[in-house]
Amino acid sequence: MPGVVGTWLNVLWVGPLMALGFMVLLHAMTRLARREWIAAALFCAMMTFGLCVRDGVTEPFGIVAFLLQTVVMTVVMLRFGLLATAALFALGHLAILYPITGFSGPWWAGGRMTLLATIVVVAAYGAWCCARRPVSGRVDRAHQP
Repeated sequence: MPGVVGTWLNVLWVGPLMALGFMVLLHAMTRLARREWIAAALFCAMMTFGLCVRDGVTEPFGIVAFLLQTVVMTVVMLRFGLLATAALFALGHLAILYPITGFSGPWWAGGRMTLLATIVVVAAYGAWCCARRPVSGRVDRAHQP
């Protein structure tokens, strides 16, 4: 179990650091392009190209998979912000390191309970926060006490 907790603590700082770096890059691209949608398209193209070059992907299915991954990441960054992006990176890395499986025999299967508990806690906290305040940030005057 110390390996699982150590990995979880290691991923805890990687997620926010990657999210902050990508948010700064996207913000700089927005300033250069002067339109958010143009910057988002350039960011997706640049990230997809970088991922394909890094992993040596040349087949169309791999390129489309990387493009979908970067589109989801960009939408989360633009729509939900830094905290959701950090959670996306951290939980994504945990899901890669400890895959969820129905077979509990392998040595790495114990980590999936830590992953499931982390996902449940983050989702429950997000639902609790959303239930306490409006998502849009605006207060509806009709529903005030």
